[in-house]
Amino acid sequence: MTCKIEAIIEKIEKLQFSEETKTFKTGMFSSKRFHSVLPYLREDNNIFFPASIAFILLDLVGQLDEKQRQKVNKIIDGVRKNYQFYAGLRNNFLYNFYRTQPNQHYPNGFVLSKFEHFMLAEDADDTVMITMTLNDISQERIISVREELVQFSNLNQKKIKGIDSQYSKLPVYATWFGSGKMPIEIEICILCNILYFTFINELELNAQDQASIEFISIAINNNDIINNSFQISGQYPKPSVILYHITRLCSAMKEPGRYFNAEKLTEIIRHQLFKSKSLLDNIILSISLMNLGQAAEPVAYELEGEVLKNDFKTFSFFVAPMLSGSSNKILSLMKRNSLFHILFRCEAFYYTLLLEYEILTKNSFNNASKRGL
Repeated sequence: MTCKIEAIIEKIEKLQFSEETKTFKTGMFSSKRFHSVLPYLREDNNIFFPASIAFILLDLVGQLDEKQRQKVNKIIDGVRKNYQFYAGLRNNFLYNFYRTQPNQHYPNGFVLSKFEHFMLAEDADDTVMITMTLNDISQERIISVREELVQFSNLNQKKIKGIDSQYSKLPVYATWFGSGKMPIEIEICILCNILYFTFINELELNAQDQASIEFISIAINNNDIINNSFQISGQYPKPSVILYHITRLCSAMKEPGRYFNAEKLTEIIRHQLFKSKSLLDNIILSISLMNLGQAAEPVAYELEGEVLKNDFKTFSFFVAPMLSGSSNKILSLMKRNSLFHILFRCEAFYYTLLLEYEILTKNSFNNASKRGL
């Protein structure tokens, strides 16, 4: 297992740019945006995947040996050097999915990149992920980020449309630090990342935190994670990815059972594992089980195997629904159709998930051995 961990770290190292190219700066990772049907494939230069890689690696680094830690810390430092290029123009402690200095939305595109209409606002997801992976972060900055999150939350200035009233009535955090024209969007995985930010910084729960916890709890208890995933998670509609985010949040809580029905969560995850035919889905769902302190069946894969390579090409961790933000009923129905989705993937991020799985599995095995199991 140690050999596989070292091999995966080496894979991630090799995928990080060691020198600047036309599209990517040193320390970045390539991702792709693609379409499930159309012949559409573009190199995508976003900060979300590199920041997410840094976030997971920071959580794992303490469980590596000295040589491995040095390699991983170097990878993280390389990512951090790029954050400045994605800082918001209004507030430099907020961050954009795409480069802002200069603006490069939908890079290497022939249509979307040419119109200001498709420029993205700074967003909560990238902001909290980057803030949590900064080398040194002041309490003042943490509070400033939180104040912005509250300012743009649901019901504060606007109310979300096109979602069930049990969710729309909640003053939860919104996705965008948007302008006056931008509609409110709510996304359960982003709520999980914001709440992770709340819990690891030991902030007192405010009304938005409590409402966001309630939002997630309703989604679990009502099975909306499975039956209505696009309504609660337009950008991360895969149930496996939603479950991964929720259980990752649980791992940051001292008593997750106070907030969520862990038994129900476990039941949903095991049912999804039983149904799953995707290797990466199995990896993500197994991580989710282990995040809850549950044993997971081993997932067999080969690092150089064709099954894994194929999953890396076809698996999308999140999507951009091109008709999102509309309250029109017909467009709201259409936006769920995969024909209107741009998909995003990142090979280095998928290797990082494999690394997370291997380390959690190793820890689970070691703990079981200590108990004599």
